[in-house]
Amino acid sequence: MDGFYMIFLIPAMILLIMGLIFLFVIRKVTKPEKHWSITTGTIIQKEKNMTVSIGNFMNKGKLLSSGPDRAPTFQYKVNGIEYEKTSDIEQDPGFAIGSTVEVLYDPDDPQQAVINSFIQRGTIFSILGKIFTSIGGILLLIALYIILF
Repeated sequence: MDGFYMIFLIPAMILLIMGLIFLFVIRKVTKPEKHWSITTGTIIQKEKNMTVSIGNFMNKGKLLSSGPDRAPTFQYKVNGIEYEKTSDIEQDPGFAIGSTVEVLYDPDDPQQAVINSFIQRGTIFSILGKIFTSIGGILLLIALYIILF
C-alpha cells in the first residue's frame, strides 16, 4: 500500500500539465477577447495544395486536384482598409477557397484577427484544457487523500 498513491499521482501530474498547456500556451495563439468586433472575410488560397486521387482518376476525373490550405488565409476589411491574415491554427478539412467567413478582430489593432469558428477561436483547446485539468485535479485529490489518511 506504500506506493498505491502513485497510481493516481503520476496520471494527475501528466493531466494537470497537459491541461495547463492547453489553457495557457495554446490559448495565446488565438486570443479573441469579448470586446473584439465582427466583420466578414473571404478565404483565399496562399499556397497551392495538390492532392493525388487515384479513385477520382479511375472515375474519369482528374488525377491532381487543388485543395484548401490547412492553415486558412483570409482577407477582411476594417474601416475601408483591407487586411490579410493566415491563421495560426491548421484544420482539416480546410475552408473552401472563396467562401465567406465571420472574422473577429481587435478594434484597437485590426491586424489581430481570427476566423469566428469553433476550432479557429481556440474553443476546442479551452475545452480540452478544462477537462484535463479537472480530471488531473480529481486524481491529485485522491492521491493526497490516500497519502494523508
